Amino acid sequence: MLHYNLRYLLEIKGIANPYNFLIKQGLTPNVATRSLNGKITQLKLNHLSAICRALHCTPNDLMEWEDDGQEPLPENHPLQALVREQIPLNIRGQLRELTFNQLKEVRSLITRLKEAENNPGKDAES
Repeated sequence: MLHYNLRYLLEIKGIANPYNFLIKQGLTPNVATRSLNGKITQLKLNHLSAICRALHCTPNDLMEWEDDGQEPLPENHPLQALVREQIPLNIRGQLRELTFNQLKEVRSLITRLKEAENNPGKDAES
């Protein structure tokens, strides 16, 4: 079953107050609350656009596919791209456990990823 997974994305993006963030993007208090509680089935395109712009993501990043116990989704189905492996939410805690050299590697990886995003035709490893 396809559903929005806004709370999780807002948490991994480090949004301290998800409710206020959604209100700021133009959602009504009722829609913001229902979104954070996983009770929303649709979003207006202008809200979806505002959230994606603010989070630097695509609508696919806001959605997730979960098996609903009915007919299984074939392995080659495009919706498989929306089956998410949950990233640990405590990324800051994990960073605290790394050595200084490991943190430098993380910073270097982030820099390369940003460069690759800004220069899609250029090899980021060179």
